[in-house]
Amino acid sequence: MKKALVVVIALLLPVLAGAQVWTEHTVDGEFDYARSVYSADVDGDGDMDVLGAAATDDIVWWENLDGTGLNWSKHTVDGEFDGAQSVYAADVDGDGDLDVLGAAEIVNNITWWENLDGTGLNWSEHTVAEWFDGAGCVYAADVDGDGDMDVLGTAEVADDIAWWENLDGNGLNWSEHTLNGEFDDVESVYAADVDGDGDMDVLGAAEYADDITWWENLDGAGQNWSEHTVDGEFNGAHSVYAADVDGDGDLDVVGAGEIGNIISWWENLDGTGLNWSEHTLDDEFEHAYCVYAADMDGDGDIDVLGAARNANDIACWENLDGTGQTWSKHTVVSNFNGAISVYAADVDGDGDLDVLGAAKWVNDINWWENPLATSVEEESSTDIPDGYAISRVYPNPFNPSTTISVSLPSPSELDIVVYDVVGRQVATLADDYINAGTHTFTFDASGLASGMYFIRATVPGHMNTIHKVMLVR
Repeated sequence: MKKALVVVIALLLPVLAGAQVWTEHTVDGEFDYARSVYSADVDGDGDMDVLGAAATDDIVWWENLDGTGLNWSKHTVDGEFDGAQSVYAADVDGDGDLDVLGAAEIVNNITWWENLDGTGLNWSEHTVAEWFDGAGCVYAADVDGDGDMDVLGTAEVADDIAWWENLDGNGLNWSEHTLNGEFDDVESVYAADVDGDGDMDVLGAAEYADDITWWENLDGAGQNWSEHTVDGEFNGAHSVYAADVDGDGDLDVVGAGEIGNIISWWENLDGTGLNWSEHTLDDEFEHAYCVYAADMDGDGDIDVLGAARNANDIACWENLDGTGQTWSKHTVVSNFNGAISVYAADVDGDGDLDVLGAAKWVNDINWWENPLATSVEEESSTDIPDGYAISRVYPNPFNPSTTISVSLPSPSELDIVVYDVVGRQVATLADDYINAGTHTFTFDASGLASGMYFIRATVPGHMNTIHKVMLVR
């Protein structure tokens, strides 16, 4: 009897371990041939809205009416964007609100729509690139370090990966720069500081070439590049992302290989991006199509999300030890027919990251409420610390906000200022006389470009500390 009981418990362990229930909520169940999902605060009301691209020519955003993610209002940005494949949001014109970007493979355009009044109800279309043959993926980042948002894109038919320089900062004049015009069947582009030198590098995935590659921004201005291969044998490379998976302070690379049915991450061994070690999370994730990384369980390390088109799965791999060596797979949904896109954002405003997905065969844009995370409570403690210090920055990397905890052993004049990589002040978190104790402050980077920022905390005569943080989207 004892032996039988042990067997039963052993059989139940996998079930119990994966017993968390991801509660599904539909944003739109009639979004024909959904291709891409993203989340951002489009209307500037403080909660996360949802954006989508559908190959039936639509770029749409859904307004999160009450901040809970349970009530939505659909707004069409463009209903005639022929063959829409990808959607993104960023402040392209530098006016303080979020605009929308899209890539469409039939019209072969990279386009952005200006959020005219900041509410997301009135839009003006602007073309970044025409005849970008097979335009499939779009992203935005400050590639040249001049403080405005540039645009990156891929052209699947032309085999091009390129970036467009925002010449005057208002998004009306662009100059194209090609990184590689022979990147065979390029599917994905992302920008991040791979080598830790303070500027934006570019990553790409090419399906026919089986390549995960990054381009080093040699001069920080995006004019001179050096190509480096992360993996030249990643079967059907389809999606790429960067995050600090092993928690060692540099950016690693995460990828999805559609033909190989594989989700992997590559360890940036020395922080330079020149030496890599592959770690496989899953090699039976059928037609792995999209990958994303974020701290899904709120424990301070990076977990991985993936969407598998043929498996109809969206899954989360939990980084158990924070080093990326030990993982636990959680299935978010297993019947999401044609799962093609995945993203994470705090849709319901409860302090943890939820999962968003797009499925092209069932025409769905859905989100799943996170059962894994235990939210980190912001606190202001009256316990008197021993010394002046920044005791915690969490999360880091972050999107779109992070908190900084500062310890003060006595009442003090505290200044906390945030700077970008070229030294421009982008935020002031504190400028006041603060009581003794430990206090937390939030840096909200919703309207800022992805990249590195520096939080400087100063108490005259006692502390002048700088903390590096990384905003990733």
